[in-house]
Amino acid sequence: MTDIEQIAEREAVFRLGHISGAPPDAEAVEFERKRRLGNSLFAYDTAARCPLKLNGWLKRLSYDPTKDLWSVPADLKGPVLRHTRNADLIGDIKPFGNVGVIYADMRDSVSIKDPRFPIFQYNRRKNAVNCVLWPLRRVHDIGSGNFFGSLPRETNPFERKRARIFWRGNLAGFSNFEGDVRNVRLLVDSFLDGEISEDLFKAHLDTVPRYRFVSMFADDPRVDAGFVMSGRHSHLAKVRLIAPYVRPPAERLDYVDNKYLIALSGTDVSTVFGWAPGADVLLFKEDYDYEVFFDCHFQEGKDYVKVRPDFSDVLELFEWAESNVAECREKIAHANALSAILAQPEFRKRANTAFFDLYKTRVLSR
Repeated sequence: MTDIEQIAEREAVFRLGHISGAPPDAEAVEFERKRRLGNSLFAYDTAARCPLKLNGWLKRLSYDPTKDLWSVPADLKGPVLRHTRNADLIGDIKPFGNVGVIYADMRDSVSIKDPRFPIFQYNRRKNAVNCVLWPLRRVHDIGSGNFFGSLPRETNPFERKRARIFWRGNLAGFSNFEGDVRNVRLLVDSFLDGEISEDLFKAHLDTVPRYRFVSMFADDPRVDAGFVMSGRHSHLAKVRLIAPYVRPPAERLDYVDNKYLIALSGTDVSTVFGWAPGADVLLFKEDYDYEVFFDCHFQEGKDYVKVRPDFSDVLELFEWAESNVAECREKIAHANALSAILAQPEFRKRANTAFFDLYKTRVLSR
């Protein structure tokens, strides 16, 4: 087995993860349907080549027989994101023929760790059971601007870049103040509607990783981090507890003109982690609880530097990196090599094939 084949096999095993239980029956499917938000559970019969009636998906997507293509109906009103993701999933698995009925929940931040049968997701909690990882085309497709291989040509080598940790992004994620897990976007709405006080709002914000990091290092010259509030979120730039941390948008070359980038969790994983290991930068990564299909390839200490969830060690690790350039270079080189492999269309085909070979053995043959 070649190195490339071994890497593909490793990814296949990781994607499938821990599989447990019997094949789904009607009771198990109904249980999973009810416990998920917004009718998100989707089912596609690869033998019949059409969605099942579950949650009305057979009528929520349209089929063009001339192109053999399922897509979002042209006259669909309302949000189309979930429809697009399910249509993309159908297109992705079509080359693999009859692999039974595929169940999927392609939402962001799927927090359920124990579905009763295998369900395809693009993200999962660590140590989850029956949560099968599949790439999300919008951010994981080969050629996507958020995936490996998309970087513009860099001009400065690592040693000549700015010695600082750089981050830009939106205010996303969850608070867990006093055990109350809440989406930060909904918290903002509650505050603006006068439903919670500013003190309580601040207490919640301080537990949101992105806000905690940005506010913690706002006055430190070794860190350049801030929120980008544009479009429908532009009004948030006027909120008193957020306004001091708003920064202009940054181009990709602005990111990689710094020695260090940091991957911070949003609603689930960090988008930065999908491209930054391919850059001539050292990546710091928050130790967050979610993972996606390629996470198995990158190892803490070998490809990136893991930071504590409370960020208490960030500056110490910064100083270590500044004093250990050769070791930083080794990590960067190793991460770059892996990123170059993941950016190859042929590798993706190989990894997908290895995955379904394993899926047939461990899931369909039960």
